[in-house]
Amino acid sequence: MKKLIIPISFTTTFWLFYQVSPIFDPTFLWLTIMQIFLVFLMGWMVIRILKDGEASDKTFEDHFYEDSDYRRSNG
Repeated sequence: MKKLIIPISFTTTFWLFYQVSPIFDPTFLWLTIMQIFLVFLMGWMVIRILKDGEASDKTFEDHFYEDSDYRRSNG
């Protein structure tokens, strides 16, 4: 999971910069370029997560949430 910190943090940082960019009064062309770049960054991040992510051994039938030990009641 340590390999995923770079794609996630870089994409999130760029997305946050894109969200606050109207404060800096950018041109329409600059916003368009940033939006296109953001689409590719999101795709890159998703591909990295799917390729380098770790598969879970838990199933939805047994565990309601992945990150919790709460078990489903089968009643």
